Amino acid sequence: MSNIKTVAIIHARGGSVRIPLKNIKEVGGKPLLAYPILLSRSSLDIDRVIVSTDHPEIAACAREWGAEIRLCVLQNCLKMSLANW
Repeated sequence: MSNIKTVAIIHARGGSVRIPLKNIKEVGGKPLLAYPILLSRSSLDIDRVIVSTDHPEIAACAREWGAEIRLCVLQNCLKMSLANW
């Protein structure tokens, strides 16, 4: 038996120009972000689901649907101060 783990990483930026925070807009009764999280979590081949985001609302949504969160802090990616987190 192998100890190798498979991780699904979902990138979800908050800075869409045309539809701000589109990842947490509801589509079919669920936030858009819920679909890849649920699909990844249902796979027997994926051990962990991590959402990489730059926005606290997206992080909260991802956490609510069962994903781990990793904060993406790039100089031009994060438009708010860290105090807002």
